[in-house]
Amino acid sequence: MNLQKTTKNEIGLNEKPFQLKMSYNVFQTMARENPNKYPPRMGMPWSSSEKHNLIMDLKMGKSIERIAAEHQRTVGGINSYRKRWWKNFIQKANN
Repeated sequence: MNLQKTTKNEIGLNEKPFQLKMSYNVFQTMARENPNKYPPRMGMPWSSSEKHNLIMDLKMGKSIERIAAEHQRTVGGINSYRKRWWKNFIQKANN
């Protein structure tokens, strides 16, 4: 993946998503107790391949809702990762 050509707009970071940090166990309890409300991977750590697929999905222009459904995560989880990824990308580019 060519990170030099990735722009903030390509991965939809013009919005400022609300972030809430909670422990993995809290998320898993919520998902287990409310399986129709929360996706099964909510709050789980992101694998390297999932991170790569997420960035590719964003660059392809998929909607956040579709990406969240495909990754079994919440829209908030996708937005939170986008923001962290972009921040890390900028930091690496400036070093």
